[in-house]
Amino acid sequence: AHWPKPLCNFQGRFVNCHLMASVMLRCIVRPSFIALRRFSSGSSVSVVLGCDSAGENLKRSVAQHLQAKGVSVSDLGSDKFYNIAASVAREVKQGEGQRRGILVCGSAAQGAAVAVVANKFKGVYAFPATDAVAARNARACYDANVLSLADVSVDAGSAPDIVDAFLSQGFAEAPADAPWWTPELAEEFQSSLAEVGKTEMRAMDEGVQEFIHSANAMEDRDRGFAPPGAAPPNFSDFPPPPNFSDFAPATPPRNGHHTDPPPSASAAASKWSSGASEGPPPTPPPLPKRK
Repeated sequence: AHWPKPLCNFQGRFVNCHLMASVMLRCIVRPSFIALRRFSSGSSVSVVLGCDSAGENLKRSVAQHLQAKGVSVSDLGSDKFYNIAASVAREVKQGEGQRRGILVCGSAAQGAAVAVVANKFKGVYAFPATDAVAARNARACYDANVLSLADVSVDAGSAPDIVDAFLSQGFAEAPADAPWWTPELAEEFQSSLAEVGKTEMRAMDEGVQEFIHSANAMEDRDRGFAPPGAAPPNFSDFPPPPNFSDFAPATPPRNGHHTDPPPSASAAASKWSSGASEGPPPTPPPLPKRK
């Protein structure tokens, strides 16, 4: 595969048009519906499961519970916590509101490790929960779409209640047994989520700017250009020149035959004229024929 040829110039630097188009689409089109996206409830939502090596048993129990209720389950297996959290987050992000994720890990951080990694993905809101109340409130208040369970604090007996609360609760809807819930709170949560979407866009824009700055800095470094105010290069960091005396000598003669090239005619003539050679003088090479 070949990288697309750069076609546009940005501040004196060539920037890939495909990269800029992707950035524009993410920064202009996607915010219009990501912040306002809502998750449906019920069996229409599919669930993506994943765990680390210590969460296999609890994940298997959760999968059996969901399949018994007729929920579509996609099991991504087990892997290192950062790999499986990223895989589940990608699937949820691509589901466009019709997928939710459940991560199981065996860390003592109550499921925070996989939640931290999953939250690196735009539009993914992961949270750890140890009971049904926390799961229900996270869905109602913050539109969480990934549930993180810790094998050390949640067992196979309590996991079904937490998972059911996570899947049945809607965003900005009054959770069960919540006398503190008011319509004003629902409106505040909805407007807050829109601001969260804007914060995500600002963070992504800063990441793009850092990427472009790093790419330009690498190009300047390759060209030997130092921007104003930059520290001069430290030449002591460069490796010393090679010591040619360390190189092996020429290959010795093999089978009694000398490996040096034959002497030229001029060298042989000078050797004969100095008396170092006996016999007739060497015959000079023939002159080229004229055409």
